[in-house]
Amino acid sequence: MFSGLLPMFRANVQAGPPNLAVRFTSNSFPQNGIISWEWDFDGDGIFDSTDENPYHIYDTPGTYDVTLRISDGNEFAETTNEAFIVVNDGSDISGNAAGIWTSEFNPYTITGDLTINEGDTLIIEPGVEIRTENYSQILVNGRIVANAENDEPIIFTSDSSWKGIKFYNSEEDNLIKNCKIENAFHNALEINNYTVTITGTIA
Repeated sequence: MFSGLLPMFRANVQAGPPNLAVRFTSNSFPQNGIISWEWDFDGDGIFDSTDENPYHIYDTPGTYDVTLRISDGNEFAETTNEAFIVVNDGSDISGNAAGIWTSEFNPYTITGDLTINEGDTLIIEPGVEIRTENYSQILVNGRIVANAENDEPIIFTSDSSWKGIKFYNSEEDNLIKNCKIENAFHNALEINNYTVTITGTIA
């Protein structure tokens, strides 16, 4: 049987464009008895948070090592996961998504199915253009806020076709406002057991 300290952690999302919103969760051992957690989010040797399960936004493209150090009051133990977080330029997006997308990084290119998981939020600001390839879909189990202005719509489009935005089983309040959803086959928006406010949107 294991005894001592074993620092371990996971993250809700490990790759994506800038303003990537990462929730770290410590699943260290022992489950009881740890009294402190110290996190270095960017591998610079400086601890950035002492929360057990912290939240951090990565706003600059790059690859980041993440370190967790734990203590039971008598001993310390730490682990580093190298290249654990990858912030890309938005040209190759798939997997899990969370954070804030801005027009600064247009266009965002989704190359595989994208999922917003329960407990996560993706905020899309006015003027953002999202291009979807490979017949992919955006699956929302968490929350999406695409809140645009009339003169700066958010555009979801594809050079071929894609599967649209699908909402499934969540109590979150979602918003699709002043968006243009183009070239989606089947349904541009598919809503099942979800709360979604849709206004000023062309699909």
